[in-house]
Amino acid sequence: LAGNKGNVFTGAQAAYETPDTLFGYPLMFSDRSPGLGTTGDLMLCDLSYYLIKDGSGPFVAISPHVHFTTNRSVIKIFWNVDGEPWLSAPLPLEGSVANTVSPFVILQA
Repeated sequence: LAGNKGNVFTGAQAAYETPDTLFGYPLMFSDRSPGLGTTGDLMLCDLSYYLIKDGSGPFVAISPHVHFTTNRSVIKIFWNVDGEPWLSAPLPLEGSVANTVSPFVILQA
C-alpha cells in the first residue's frame, strides 16, 4: 500500500520509534479479532467514541488451598470494567438518509 505522497506502508516504521500507520491512522493488532478474510478482520475505529466505565472493586481474595503442599498462598486482586460504543447506530449525513457516518466501520467478508 502506498499513501498519496508515495510513502509505502511497512512494518519497518517501528525502527524509527513511530507507530505503524495506514495512511496516517495508527494500527493496532489484536489476537481477539476474527480470522483473515472474515467479517470484522479489519475495522476502522475512532476510540474516542468508546465509553469505558469502572465497575465495582477492587476486590482482594486470598487462597491457601491452591498451593497447599508447597506452603504458599495465592492472592488475587481484580475489579470490574465495562465499555460500549457511545453511538448505537450510524448517523445520517445532513440532507441524506442513504449516506451515513460512524466512528466504527467494519469490513465485510
